[in-house]
Amino acid sequence: MKVLIIHTRQLCYYSGDFFLDRIQEAMEEAGVIVEKFSLCENDDYARLEQYQPHEFDAVLDINSKLPYLQMDTGAFWLDWLDAPFFNIIVDHPLYHHPGLIFPLKKYYVIAIDQAHATYMREYYPHLKKVILMPLAGTKALTEIPFEKRKKELLFTGTYMAKDISEEEIMNCAPNIRDMMLYLRNCWNPMEEPLEDIVRRTVWKDMTETKKMSFQELMNALYPLDRYIRNQMRYQIISDVAAAHITLVIQGEGWIQSPLGDDPYVTILPPQPLPLSIEQMASYQRILDVCPGFYCGMHDRVTSAMANGCVCYTNMSREFSAQLENGKNLYYYSNGQELVELLKQSQTDLFRVAEAGFLLYQQQYSWKEYALKLLREIKLAQQDV
Repeated sequence: MKVLIIHTRQLCYYSGDFFLDRIQEAMEEAGVIVEKFSLCENDDYARLEQYQPHEFDAVLDINSKLPYLQMDTGAFWLDWLDAPFFNIIVDHPLYHHPGLIFPLKKYYVIAIDQAHATYMREYYPHLKKVILMPLAGTKALTEIPFEKRKKELLFTGTYMAKDISEEEIMNCAPNIRDMMLYLRNCWNPMEEPLEDIVRRTVWKDMTETKKMSFQELMNALYPLDRYIRNQMRYQIISDVAAAHITLVIQGEGWIQSPLGDDPYVTILPPQPLPLSIEQMASYQRILDVCPGFYCGMHDRVTSAMANGCVCYTNMSREFSAQLENGKNLYYYSNGQELVELLKQSQTDLFRVAEAGFLLYQQQYSWKEYALKLLREIKLAQQDV
C-alpha cells in the first residue's frame, strides 16, 4: 500500500504537522509506503505536478485545503489523482464548511466527536463516509516515575481574552451578531451541540436566515463557538485557582488574563506540541477542558493516558463505556465539581494513571490509530 500525506494548513503549536508525522511513523511500521510533504511553508503547489492518477491508495491531511485545488481544466485535483481522500477534521465542522462542500468523488472525513460526525453525515451527503476516530495519544521521549513527578495540576491550551472575542462578535453582520448575543446566554456546549440549539431557536424563528443554508449560518457563527469555549475554559480554571489549588498553565494568551497575577497560578510560555508532551509527562495530574465538543475526545485526554498521567476531563461520559470515572480518569461537570475531585482523589492517583495507560495501549496509541485508518482505506478501495 502507498499513501500520500500532504500537510496544507498550519495548526496551533504546529500540531497538525506533528499528528501527521505520528500517522506516517505508525503506518510505516505497519509496512505502508508513505510519502509526506508540507505546503504550509511555501505553498509550492507545483510539487503536485509530479504525481499521476492511480499512483496512491489514499491521500491524507488534517483540516485540509486540498479540496479547493483545481486543474486548468476545472477538474478538482483530488478527483484527477483518483485516490480516496481522507480529511481529518479536528474541530467543529462549522469551521471547515468551505472545504467540506466540494463534491469530490472519493471524499472521506474523519471526525473526533460523535455530534460532529452526525452533523457532517446530515449536511454533507456527498461525503462517501464519515468515520469517528479520536486522535491518538503521544508518549513523551522521557519517562519519569510517577512518584517523582510534579504534583501541581497542569493545563495546556490557549486563551483568547473576553474583550477580543466580544469584539469579533460585534463586528459581524447585525442579524448574525444578534443571534450570537442571544445564543451565548443560553447555549451550554456540555448539554447540547451548537447545531441543536440553533435549529431549536434562531433557525426556527428568524426566517430571514433562510436566505442562507443551515451550514452557511453555522459557519457564520464560528465567533460564538470560539467565545464560548474560551469563557468556559477561563471559568473552570478560575474556580480551581479560587479554591487555592496550585495550577500550572502553559499556553498563549493567559499571561494577559487576570489569572496572570494569581498567587496559585503559574503561567508558562507556549511551546510547540512535542515540548508540551514532554512537559505533560513530568506531572501527575492533567486538566482537560473540552473545547466545545458535545460528545468527543480531545487529544489532551489520550496523551495524558499515554504518559501515565491522571486526567480530569469534562468530556461526555457517553463517549465510551470504557472511559470510567475513578477507574482510568476523572470526570467533572463544572468548576466546583472539579475542585471537589481534586481535593478528594489524592490516594488513588497512581492506580487511575496505570489503568489509563493500559487503555491507551489497547485503543488509543498511534499504532492502533494507523491500523484503524488502514482498514478504512482498504474499505474505500473496494467502494467503487
